[in-house]
Amino acid sequence: ALYLCFLGPSESRIPYIFKGMIGFIGCMYLYIFINVYWKIKKLKNEIL
Repeated sequence: ALYLCFLGPSESRIPYIFKGMIGFIGCMYLYIFINVYWKIKKLKNEIL
């Protein structure tokens, strides 16, 4: 909602790029989260 205030209604292309960036960052975070999750799981198996 904040970026709409910055850009105004005339910039119609930017929100799509913004959504794409958010999607890309979301995928990156998901990938990192899965990697960390698997590492923790492996460590737990080694400890037990």
